[in-house]
Amino acid sequence: TKLATNAPDQVTVDNWGNATLPLLNGATIDTAGFDVQATYARPIENYGTLTFTAGANIVSKYNYQDPVIGGPYDYDGQFTGNGVAGGAVGVVPDFRVVSGLTWDYKGFTINFNVQYTPEVQDMGTLHPSSGDTQNFYTIDHGVWTVDAFYSVNMLAAYTFSSKGGNAWWDGSRLAVGCNNLADRDPSIVVSSSNNNTDGSAYDTIGRFIYFEVGKRF
Repeated sequence: TKLATNAPDQVTVDNWGNATLPLLNGATIDTAGFDVQATYARPIENYGTLTFTAGANIVSKYNYQDPVIGGPYDYDGQFTGNGVAGGAVGVVPDFRVVSGLTWDYKGFTINFNVQYTPEVQDMGTLHPSSGDTQNFYTIDHGVWTVDAFYSVNMLAAYTFSSKGGNAWWDGSRLAVGCNNLADRDPSIVVSSSNNNTDGSAYDTIGRFIYFEVGKRF
């Protein structure tokens, strides 16, 4: 039944119910950042071409506020999860980096790339939007540092072509690849309800080998 006063001991094991809190419009996210990318191709006499690539996504600001929890709160360089911080958005690192090396030679393509995410802070219930003075997800009740994560991926492929360019197999491609070559475990996020990690930021599958067969028309 609906509680009419603030008297104690009104809720018991026999009459408890659910509290429904309506959502309020008016939440805002104020974010800024930029992307950078560089590519350099180096022909090697009689041995094809080496292509170097590097790119980064850099976040300079990520602020969140809403009518319920207040704010604005700075989420840059942090993990925010459901039940801890309002407007939870998962991992928002200061930057992400992807770099790669590709060798192309007579239909063969070999590629290596590395993806890197720096460490972030998991404040848990210490987050200002929670209003607690301790982080109940850690033994020392302090802020948890989520380890940096990197993943090395590779791909080897061959594209078929005939001398005249009119054979049915022209444009066919066979490839084999491996994601997370080092089989690294995802970084631990103590306040996350998703297996104590963030699958949108870290590889939760582990080493994954795949094959591709394709035909371009």
